[in-house]
Amino acid sequence: MRRISERTFTYSIVDADLATSGEFRTVGMDAIADDEPFTLAELDAYVAAGHSWVALDGAARVVGYVVVDVVDGDTHIEQVSVSLMHRVRVSGER
Repeated sequence: MRRISERTFTYSIVDADLATSGEFRTVGMDAIADDEPFTLAELDAYVAAGHSWVALDGAARVVGYVVVDVVDGDTHIEQVSVSLMHRVRVSGER
């Protein structure tokens, strides 16, 4: 299930981000792995602006998220994270 994010998902988004960041080390992308996750305040701002979406599993747990910025009137994907267990499941298809 995909839906616009809400504030109740903010902690789960941080958890998802932390869980996936270490995977970048396995492909030699240490600088990305070392990036700090979004702060709760930053995520709250994305949620308040309607610029955050989450993917939920059958138990309504966050398994992925995307946040976007609007730059010069165009949408820019700022961050996408998907849990390892839920990748390659084609959940983006209709």
